[in-house]
Amino acid sequence: MKRICAVLAAVLLLPTLAHARAYSGGGAGSVYGLPGLVARYDASVSSSITIATGVSQWNDLSGAGNHLKQGTGAAQPTVSSGGILFNGTSQFLKATAFTLNQPETVYLVGQQVTWTVNRAVYDGNAANSMQLVQTVTTPNITVFAGGGGNGNTGWVIATNAVITGLFNGASSATRVNQGAALTDNAGANNAGGFTLGAIGNSTGFTNILVFEVIIYSGAHSTAQQTAIISFLEAKWGLPQI
Repeated sequence: MKRICAVLAAVLLLPTLAHARAYSGGGAGSVYGLPGLVARYDASVSSSITIATGVSQWNDLSGAGNHLKQGTGAAQPTVSSGGILFNGTSQFLKATAFTLNQPETVYLVGQQVTWTVNRAVYDGNAANSMQLVQTVTTPNITVFAGGGGNGNTGWVIATNAVITGLFNGASSATRVNQGAALTDNAGANNAGGFTLGAIGNSTGFTNILVFEVIIYSGAHSTAQQTAIISFLEAKWGLPQI
C-alpha cells in the first residue's frame, strides 16, 4: 500500500517537477528544454535588480549578459507591487545591442496600468524592430516590426497577464494568457537588442508594471507557448486561462 501511495504521489508531482526542471535552465538551456534562450528578467529575484534613484539595472538571468540598464535617474523605473513600474512619461530600460533576428518569441508577465495609442510595451534596439505596441483603441496591443496593425483586445487594463509576442513575418501573433493567438504580419525587421517600457529610439514611453520577461530566438509552437504560459501563470498566481 505504501508503495502504491508513493507511486501515486510521484505521478502527481510530475507536472511540478517538470516545471521546476524547465525553469532552471540558463544560457543555451531554456524553459521546457527549448533552445535559444536569449534573455530572462525576473523581478522575484531581488538580487538581479540594482537600485540607484530608481532601477538602474535589471540583470539578465539567462547567462547571456543582456542586462537592462538606465543611467539617467529621471528615466529609471521603480520597484512596485513586486514588479518594475514604468511611469509612461520618461522611464525605460535598455540592453546594449545584441544579435536577435526573426523569428523570436517573447513572454511578458505584467499589466498595462494605463493605455495610450502608439506606445511600446517593449521594442528591439532600434525603433519598430520588435514592438509590442498599444494600437488602434484601448486596450489593444499588437506585434510590430515594420508591418502589422491588428489589435488583440484580451489584455484588460490593470490586469496581470502573460503576453506572448511571436515575431515571425507574416506568421507573427499576439496571445494573452492561454487564449487564441491573433495572427498579424508584423513585418521583417530584426530586433538587434531589447528595450523595455519605450520604443527603441527612447520615445513612446508606456505606463506598465512588469514582473518577468523571457526572450527566445525561434518561433515557438502553440503547444510550446502553452507550456511556458501555464508555468508563468502558476508562478505569478494568475488564473489558468
